[in-house]
Order: sequence, then structure tokens, then C-alpha cells
Amino acid sequence: MAMTEPVYVDANVIVYALDPGTSFHAVSAGFWRSVAAGRVPAAVSPQVLHEAFVALTKHVGKPLDAESAAGLLADVLATPGLRLLAAGAAAAVDALRLAAVRGVRGPGIYDVAHVAVMREHGLRRIVTFNRRHFEGFEGIEPVEPPPNQP
Repeated sequence: MAMTEPVYVDANVIVYALDPGTSFHAVSAGFWRSVAAGRVPAAVSPQVLHEAFVALTKHVGKPLDAESAAGLLADVLATPGLRLLAAGAAAAVDALRLAAVRGVRGPGIYDVAHVAVMREHGLRRIVTFNRRHFEGFEGIEPVEPPPNQP
């Protein structure tokens, strides 16, 4: 599947690209190389980086210290062509509306917040290993990173 339109990248893809101990590492790292080479236009929000920080310092096989995790994520943010998308007022309102309509509770708000940022910036695809978290949102297509990226 060619990815010529910009995609929003979920935190799990970044974490797996950085963690060689996961079975998703090779696919995620290959996808990230495609982003860095400019073959896949991609975007994240600060929330994506914050979620990745939590995972890297708490949930990976060998958690990193804060300085190491922050350094790795600063390198991610410096990826050529990667866009950093801020959540404006429209996304804040949309996320709360989506959460109410879908009956979201607790940490589920994070996924609807991603959807709201995507909508605010006109993105329709999210690259994630948690596709089910993003299914059923109008105009949003969750896709896994394609295998065999150079």
C-alpha cells in the first residue's frame, strides 16, 4: 500500500521502532526509515510523544530512564519532514464531543483526542498497531505499517 498522503503516526509505532525487543520492531523501524527518507509523509502531535515517553519509561521490556527516553523522542521529532501538529480549540471540543457520543471512559480519551487532532488538520489515516481503537470514526482509516519497508 502506497502512502502518498500524510499519515498520523500512533505512539505504539514509534515505541516499537525504538524497542528492538518487540516482535513489531522490524516493521516499525522499516516504516520509520521510510518516513525519514521522505517516502511517507507523516505527522504526530505532542500527545503522541508523551504517550511514547510513558511507554518507553514504564512499559517496554527494559524501561528507559527519563533522559534516555527524552533524547530518543527528540531524535524522532527531528526526523526530516515529520510534522508536529498542535491540538487547537476545534480538536479539544471535537475530542470531548466524540468521547461523550461514544461513551468513552478513562484513558480512551487519548485515542479520541488523536482522532480530533487528525480531523482538525485534515488527515484521514492513522498508522497504528491498535486499529480497533480507531475503527468506526467517520473519515478515519486505521492502517498498520506496511511490511517490507526498505
